[in-house]
Amino acid sequence: MGKIIVVLLDGLKFSTARGCMSFLRSLEDRGMARGAKMRSCLPPLSRPAYATILTGEDCATHGVCRNDEAPGLPGRTIFTAAADAGLSSCAAAYGWFFELLYGRPFDLRLHRVWTDAGSAPEHGIFYASDAYPDAELFADAEFLRNRHKPHLLLAHSMGIDNAGHIFGGDSPQYREAARNADALLAMYAPIWLQNGYSLLILSDHGMGMDKSHYDVSPDCLEIPVWICGPSFASPPASLAEVAPLLGHGLGLPWP
Repeated sequence: MGKIIVVLLDGLKFSTARGCMSFLRSLEDRGMARGAKMRSCLPPLSRPAYATILTGEDCATHGVCRNDEAPGLPGRTIFTAAADAGLSSCAAAYGWFFELLYGRPFDLRLHRVWTDAGSAPEHGIFYASDAYPDAELFADAEFLRNRHKPHLLLAHSMGIDNAGHIFGGDSPQYREAARNADALLAMYAPIWLQNGYSLLILSDHGMGMDKSHYDVSPDCLEIPVWICGPSFASPPASLAEVAPLLGHGLGLPWP
């Protein structure tokens, strides 16, 4: 049974990842990580992509097809599968993940810090602002790891996506946001690897030059993924392959 940290870098397109993520490239050069190109879902929007990551299903199956809808996921997610197997889990993520995982509207006043032994994940720190600093998000994730020692931890940052929506996917600000996330990974990834975690680092969708990511262009659909550690044999080729990959890495039965 492995322990896994999933780092979701929202809005990071493949071409920018290959050009700006120098720490992750250094892990590849040393044989400590394997990077690849992956395909997002259709439509390449955040909430549908989150649902696909959690369930391994496409949008037509899990039913989350827009960003402006907030249903929970009635079926199994990778977190509920972990809980059924007696594994612990945590999430440091945007409020849309809270709504998908727990099936209720996210209220920052009530749900900023979440603890419920009967839920999956059992512990979380959630935020509401697209401009929430990536440095604070990574610190949230590390706090949860230190406090609860979970088998599965999600760390979901919005800094790159926010820069893309404000300045566009070919802007200096967008590229700098990617470099900032890479620098934060340089701070935390060695600690996580030394503590026995495997890492799955990926994006949910890319970003176009027109400050959006709805179409089927390579900028929107082609996204990066890296695997580090013994829990993974090869990178997933699409978002729908993420949940089965995590299930296998955690030793869970997954179709």
